[in-house]
Formats: sequence, C-alpha cells, structure tokens
Amino acid sequence: MTCSLVIVTSVINYANAPLSYSKERSIFSPYERALQTIQTIQSVRRYIPDVLICLIEGGHEERLPLAIKDKVDTYLYLGHNSLVRWAVDSPHKGLGEAAMLVYAAKYLNRNGAFFYKISGRYQLNSLFDILEWRRSGFTFKADRGGFSTRFYGFSKDCFNDWLRTLWLCIPFLFTRRSIESVLPWFVPSVKVHTCSQIGVEGQIGPYGLRFQE
Repeated sequence: MTCSLVIVTSVINYANAPLSYSKERSIFSPYERALQTIQTIQSVRRYIPDVLICLIEGGHEERLPLAIKDKVDTYLYLGHNSLVRWAVDSPHKGLGEAAMLVYAAKYLNRNGAFFYKISGRYQLNSLFDILEWRRSGFTFKADRGGFSTRFYGFSKDCFNDWLRTLWLCIPFLFTRRSIESVLPWFVPSVKVHTCSQIGVEGQIGPYGLRFQE
C-alpha cells in the first residue's frame, strides 16, 4: 500500500522579533514548543494510517530538543538557507511558511497516495474523519473568507498545483496579508473540496489561547 505523507512545518528556536500582528512570536519556550511538536507527531500517527512524516524545521538550531528528528521519517533542516532564514524571521508568518514549503518541495517524495500539511504544535483529535480526505483535489476548511492552513490536504496529482500556488502567494505575503486569505486566489477552484470540521486543536503561539476547529 502506498503511504500518505504528512508535512509538518516547524520553527522551534524562533527569532526574538515581533510578528505583523503580535509583539510576541510565541509565549512558549523552545522546549515547550518541542513538546508540542512531539504531540503533533504522535497525533498524526494515531489518526492517519500508513503514514510517513516529514518534519521541516526553519528555526535557528538544527539540533532539536527531545530527539524529535528520530520520531519522524524524514527531517529537513532549512534554517541554514539565507532566503528561508530571512522569510521565517520576518514579521510575516505566512511568508516564512511558504518559503519553507517551496524550498522543501524538491526534497519531498511525490509518490505518496495523499499529502497533508500540518503546522507544528497543533494536534489531530478524535473529530478528525479520514473519510473527509484522500479525495482527488485539495481539501480545506473554509475560514473567514479564506482557507485554514493549520491543516489541509491534496492528492498527488495536485502536487504541482500546490507548489505553483505557493509561489504565486509569496509576493502578496510580503504585505500584511495572511496566507489563509491569499491561498484561495490561486488554488484551482474546480479542484477544491471544503469540509466543515478538521479535527485539529492546539494553542496559538503568540497568545496561548486554546482552539479547536
């Protein structure tokens, strides 16, 4: 059976610089963020069968606490790349995420049955319904006129569409626009399925507020 690939985007050791919408990047220490990322990985293995996990790390340290890289199938450290480093440390969080994904794409195995992207430190929960996913095309949760990017998925035939969409988003992410609001402009609408519930939960880094969607 062909495995699915879950891409986990992560910045554990973050810059001490404000975001465009918050003076704090995170109220959590790198060690706490590492613990949360382990919970992300554990939740993915619990709820998605036949899965491979690729951790993409864009922080300031390649070596991570708690032997996190040993808990995933592939570990890509991108913090040494000057363009990724600049984008991740910029005030624009979505720009950092897009830059990491674009740079990592050439290293990803494109033969997976389905691809998921989850932001590190968020976890899948019992409300996650695998039957909502693995359809041909993209699957997103509509969120305030945009798409939630904490967790989404796409079939392997949409890999190039996904990469093209990220490239097209990047110029707009230099402004205060969020990646959630820009993605719908460029994802081919005929290939999009939306779901009302993702089944993901976690704490928002700058504020510590807990949410579920």
